[in-house]
Amino acid sequence: IPAEVGMTLTQGDIISTGVDSWAYLSLAGTDTASVELDAGSEMLISELIMDEEAGTQQTLLDLAIGKILITAQKIHSEDSKFQVKTPTSVVGVRGTTFQVEVEAVE
Repeated sequence: IPAEVGMTLTQGDIISTGVDSWAYLSLAGTDTASVELDAGSEMLISELIMDEEAGTQQTLLDLAIGKILITAQKIHSEDSKFQVKTPTSVVGVRGTTFQVEVEAVE
């Protein structure tokens, strides 16, 4: 379905951007992050779990193709994780700004 400003996404949702489009996601929780998807990207929100009692959050973004820019706040709990998976790697971060790009295999 077409995205709308303010739309809520959950675990299992796939975000695809067209040739002349982009998307900005705000992942609010105990450890806030933002994700910018460039044109021609496809990303699955594989894991998005927040345990308010424990103060932990588990985030796993699966980038199939395209480019994303992530700005993640410092993770304060050792039990929290923020990871980005690509077809060839898994990157875990503790708080920083970074870019991940997956190109099509020919």
